[in-house]
Amino acid sequence: RNKDFANAYGVLLADGPLAGVIARVIFVVGKDGKVAYKQVVPEITTEPNYEEALEAAKAAANA
Repeated sequence: RNKDFANAYGVLLADGPLAGVIARVIFVVGKDGKVAYKQVVPEITTEPNYEEALEAAKAAANA
């Protein structure tokens, strides 16, 4: 619910009836502190692809 984070990472919805809401997004951060994976769900009512995100997390952990 931190809008500073949402603005910094470009995940704050800017337009429409949901303006100001943070998008559904998954970030995986690698051991080096860099974003290794980012999934932004195009429709807020849709679930993210958790399986894909878990695979990205496993890959980042083993990198």
